[in-house]
Amino acid sequence: MPLVTELYAFIAVDGDDPDDEGIMAFMGMTGMMIPMIGADMARAEALKPIAKSAAAAAGCSYRILTFTLTGEVDKE
Repeated sequence: MPLVTELYAFIAVDGDDPDDEGIMAFMGMTGMMIPMIGADMARAEALKPIAKSAAAAAGCSYRILTFTLTGEVDKE
């Protein structure tokens, strides 16, 4: 498995207040909420249909942001 050097995050944008955003998530098969974040563009592409459906159902839009990792907060 390659090192994680960047993250792609799906961000929901509130239609009424474009300054109100949040990380999108979906309900997994185990009943847990799974944040829509991936470490490569292939994962982001795989999540796009879920994001489009969720955004349409919620009446909002979404964007995909990329984050380059620059440091480490904790390590065990």
